[in-house]
Amino acid sequence: MYYFNVISRKIYVFVALIMLLSSCLEEDVTPSIADAVSETEGMLVPVEIIISGSDYCGVERIDSIDNTHIKVSFDGSNCIDVYKRYGSIDMYLVNGKDWKDKDAVISVVYSNFLSERNNKREDRKLPSAILINGTELITNLSGGDMDEFDNGTIDFLQRRYVGKNLTVEYNNSGYPRSINTIIMREFINTGDEIQMITNGDGKVDNYENVVEWGLDSEGKEFWNVIEEPIVKKLCNRRWLMVDGIKTKYFRKKAARSKIYGVDENGNEVNDCNSFGFKEEWTNEKGIKKSEIWGYYE
Repeated sequence: MYYFNVISRKIYVFVALIMLLSSCLEEDVTPSIADAVSETEGMLVPVEIIISGSDYCGVERIDSIDNTHIKVSFDGSNCIDVYKRYGSIDMYLVNGKDWKDKDAVISVVYSNFLSERNNKREDRKLPSAILINGTELITNLSGGDMDEFDNGTIDFLQRRYVGKNLTVEYNNSGYPRSINTIIMREFINTGDEIQMITNGDGKVDNYENVVEWGLDSEGKEFWNVIEEPIVKKLCNRRWLMVDGIKTKYFRKKAARSKIYGVDENGNEVNDCNSFGFKEEWTNEKGIKKSEIWGYYE
């Protein structure tokens, strides 16, 4: 039998959390689990933990427990000199005979999975570390796998990520928070470029297109809503957010919106020349404010 039908060839497993950590720690002031867990492209990229072998960034070893269970352990080595990963992630095939099957489901279990920035940037109050425990389910809505996507056999993949009561701890504070995720993610190969498009997939407390909700690093209740689909492009081997708008709503605090894909002056460029994102909000005096953040500063 095949080991997930991935062990006997390149292992390209979508693990929403790893991509999530990337984007959370790299571009978010207050990380969202959805991005932190998704290949933390900043520290969590959409958890398509793209594992191409034991030498993958931060991976210490990959163990095949049985035909439906793979365990990935991280050793804390540098990832592109930006962050380090520790802990482990177990992946179980819980529906379907093969991950590439349409509607196949993988259960992703994070055990003390820690993504830590090398550059703490205390002056910007960016979280320097995210520790995640809990379970997330990933459904292969389109069928197909990343191996087929890479070799050009298919040009479209669609995944759905659902995490309930994931436990997240910021900056080794000792105060874990509970966060939920519900994410739709598509991978598209246009022939000229590869895109990853993220949308919300739920209605929570009257908010539409929600991707995550729960308690943030300050213990405040929040809802992250995708106002316009977030588009990432593969630029020089890194996923870069080049378009989209995400708004963070609070119960007793003004909402803050992030406009992705801007230059250093805040003008939209929407391509691989994107410097970062612009954050906009209205302060307590009713004055509109904005600030520009670089992805890899």
